[in-house]
Amino acid sequence: MTSRAEQIDQIIANRKPIAEKTAKTVKHLEDVSTSLKDFKDFLPKVSEKIDNAEQKNAIESLRPDFDRCLTLSSDCQTKLRQIELRFSRPTLNIGVAGNTGMGKSTFIQHLTGLTDAEIPTSGGAK
Repeated sequence: MTSRAEQIDQIIANRKPIAEKTAKTVKHLEDVSTSLKDFKDFLPKVSEKIDNAEQKNAIESLRPDFDRCLTLSSDCQTKLRQIELRFSRPTLNIGVAGNTGMGKSTFIQHLTGLTDAEIPTSGGAK
């Protein structure tokens, strides 16, 4: 049987691959965004060399699509970085909600193996 500390360590270790995969995905999105921005910046140069107005308009009409893609990519990167930070934490946060005197602190004591010295209860206060 494993101790609570070992179980918590295992939970934290299990999160590490998620953090690594998320970081890899953020890097990939950054690379894609750089390529999209470079190509968007290249569009005016292409447009200059085209005499056909219809083709020129078609190329220029792509610019807002690139802007939307870059914005979406940036938003995704921000959210993925938050996920990466959460799964990279070396701690396990536990929250318990309920009315006074319902045993929240006692529950956490039993879950963690800590005592009244670390997690006081309201059992003695009246």
